[in-house]
Amino acid sequence: MDRWLLGFSVGAILALLPPQVPALFYECLLIIVTLFGLLVSQWRTLMCIMIGALWILNHGDAYNTIWADNEIHTEQFFRQQHPVLLEVIDIPVTTQSGLRFTARIIEINQQSLPRAIKVRLNWRNLAYGKTTDKQADKQAGQSSNQAELPLLLQQGDLLSTNIKIKPAHGLANQGSFNYQRWLRANGVHATGYVVTRQKTVAQNVESIQHSTEPQPQLAQITAFKHVKVGNSVRERLYQRVMRLTEGFSHQALILALLFGERALFDEQIWQVLQATGTQHLVAISGLHVGLVVVIAYFCSAVVRRAIPFHLFSPNVQQWLTKRYTQFFTLAFSAIVAVFYCYLAGFSIPTVRALIFFLLLAAGQLLPIRLSPTRLMLLSVVVTILLIPSSVYSASFWLSYLAVAAIMLVYWRFGFWLGKVPQSLPTPQKKKPEKMLKQVVNKTVQKVVGFMLIQLGIVVLLMPVTALLFGQVSTMSVLANSIALPLVGLLVMPLLFIAMVLLALSETLFGLVAGVANMTLEWLWLFLCWVSATPNASLALSSEQTLLICLVVLLLILLTLFTPKILTPKIFTPKWQHRSHHQQAKGEGIKAFMPNKTLLTTGVAVGAIALLSGYVPAPKRQWQVTVLDVGQGLAVVISQGDKAILYDTGNVYPSGFNLAKQAVLPYLKHQGLTLDYLIISHDDSDHAAGAPQVITAYPDAKLVFNGEFTVATATGTEKEPCQQGKTLAWQGLTLTMLWPKTLAAAHNDDSCVIRVSDGKTSVLLTGDITKKVERALIRETTASNLASDIVIAPHHGSKSSSSKDFIKHLEAKAVVFSAGYLNQWKMPNQQVLARYQDANTQVFSTAQDGLVQFSISTDASAGQRYWQVHTYRADISPYWFNN
Repeated sequence: MDRWLLGFSVGAILALLPPQVPALFYECLLIIVTLFGLLVSQWRTLMCIMIGALWILNHGDAYNTIWADNEIHTEQFFRQQHPVLLEVIDIPVTTQSGLRFTARIIEINQQSLPRAIKVRLNWRNLAYGKTTDKQADKQAGQSSNQAELPLLLQQGDLLSTNIKIKPAHGLANQGSFNYQRWLRANGVHATGYVVTRQKTVAQNVESIQHSTEPQPQLAQITAFKHVKVGNSVRERLYQRVMRLTEGFSHQALILALLFGERALFDEQIWQVLQATGTQHLVAISGLHVGLVVVIAYFCSAVVRRAIPFHLFSPNVQQWLTKRYTQFFTLAFSAIVAVFYCYLAGFSIPTVRALIFFLLLAAGQLLPIRLSPTRLMLLSVVVTILLIPSSVYSASFWLSYLAVAAIMLVYWRFGFWLGKVPQSLPTPQKKKPEKMLKQVVNKTVQKVVGFMLIQLGIVVLLMPVTALLFGQVSTMSVLANSIALPLVGLLVMPLLFIAMVLLALSETLFGLVAGVANMTLEWLWLFLCWVSATPNASLALSSEQTLLICLVVLLLILLTLFTPKILTPKIFTPKWQHRSHHQQAKGEGIKAFMPNKTLLTTGVAVGAIALLSGYVPAPKRQWQVTVLDVGQGLAVVISQGDKAILYDTGNVYPSGFNLAKQAVLPYLKHQGLTLDYLIISHDDSDHAAGAPQVITAYPDAKLVFNGEFTVATATGTEKEPCQQGKTLAWQGLTLTMLWPKTLAAAHNDDSCVIRVSDGKTSVLLTGDITKKVERALIRETTASNLASDIVIAPHHGSKSSSSKDFIKHLEAKAVVFSAGYLNQWKMPNQQVLARYQDANTQVFSTAQDGLVQFSISTDASAGQRYWQVHTYRADISPYWFNN
């Protein structure tokens, strides 16, 4: 059976590799083949692999066909607003720009949908709605806290309103968070916002008074109607706990531990958690559900012991204790675990942990033998069957790898975790030992066992965290060795007791929760100290990530193929020494000594570590990478470990910063040091992220015709961009073709730069219009204007890219940096047609994600060439990313 379960799991993993989901016809054909294959006993394991793959692919097909099933086919649909009937399905989060919540659309344009569409919506506040686009750009995320928010919503509300949505989409860059995959993992089909109208009176005003809080000015809020007011127990408890913990210094952590809601987390909290590797403590998962089960089991055992069984007859007493004692404790623990998962919103990690516990309980109650390996495999299979989208989630792999690490440590280092070797004989005559020595030995054993588990989890998860997040925490073992016991043995029990007392008295809740808050205060001081240590968190390049994966793989092989480490001699009674080592054939001691496998693995690890520093660099290769920053521009020119950044992307009033979310993570992921920061002009979609980049790279020279306060404060060296100037960098020549005057206020003041290695050239154009294009044609020689690769002017606007300009460029490739389904409909279709008529290869960051040109010149052969790779087609060409 284990082979079948493992085969199903492997098939689910392999199903993630194809670039696209097969058509329904091929899926049906594979199903028929699988059914016939199950009849042959030798093929059943292979057929289980097929079943796992088909299950995931079928779920992916169902996700992709949501729009076709609802007869929504045209792109024009996503450019218009629509009246909808929707149900709020989670606790709305209050942000600076308004409300953010997840809903299920039941009706669109007064027509019921065959399949409900899950959407993630923003409801902007009045200040955001009143602000013009230009003002919002200049505010750059600094909206007033006094801004009036939209109407208070709650989980379970049924709302009729107008919304504007687009299919689930995210930025596609190396080294940054994959938002699109996160949306798919959570079953979200679209994102959008509630359409605000400034002069429309709300309908059914009486039905919206959820609280006594002052309501916004209804005459200025979006037209809506509450069809049904929600009645969620989780929402009421959340609001009540939020009110009672309002003055607590760590209210955000308390709400995260109880409800899984992290809306109150600021950037500093996330930085500390990431640097210390303790993010899992605030994401309700198997750890928290396991603690709840243990506490509930202990409480039920106490209650069971208090039941006066002696009052019953002996037969009844024996019947109750034998048949229903374990059932009662497990059933009570299951009920408490289900309620805790409900408080956490039945998120995927909590449901996964609940499945694991219910299978464990079933194995205890039913005459079924479940080994630890079979239990884990069965949990994986049941989770995939019930929640297929969980395989896209990083938490799915992290949680089960953590369980696998614990099992591996227990198998290889079982003594430290209380496992008694079966080879040890039973003593004929036990000699008394000193109590102090026994206590010390037991304490050391438990501490070492706990540290081994922490080390095993950190080492086994290090490649995954490096691949997913581009960084590792060097202090996670130390931080978790203190944080885990403190949270598990003190904070969580206190919070559970406080929640029980909340039903009796808010005063008692405040007292107990206050003690938990004080404990969190001590813990947070420790975590801040740990995070402040040098190199607490290391950003990794792709080469370093590969090296970590290889080293950890070799360590796993070393663990698997060396003899087991049995009871160390210092912890073995003297009477056991001889028999122990005779039966274990010396393995207990030899395991600590070098052997052939250990030496071979050590040599391999050392060789990889040494050779990694001597990998020859490619001959004369440099890259031009157009990052996916939505409706904006950010281009990285790199050679070796040095780079130039041209523009930084936007910063939105909500606080979303493209420099932090896309540009800086990419530079760190590639291990690049910034030499120059070039800002074309001061439009926010080009320059808003510059302060963050300057702060991260204060030694980089700034090329800009405007001013940045942060550049003055950091003493950043500054140069102007003016026609005729050149920069020599890493064997490349950067020629400034525009502007004539030192200005940066308008699109036509954009800094136009041509980068060339003498044979291959790239033209960076900013937001110039046809007026500047004509000037460039007049004032620049044909050889200095012609370029192999062009970044399209003004994101492909119809005001740029004239036919004459395209003709003079003679470009082989053009890249449009524009947002997905942006409101300006860029790139313009006529502009696209002009480039295509000129036989220019067209790329768009909205469709292709990151676009990277690798330009090489082999001087000995006198050849030159460039290759292009895109994120969605080449770097991460998997169907769940597209």
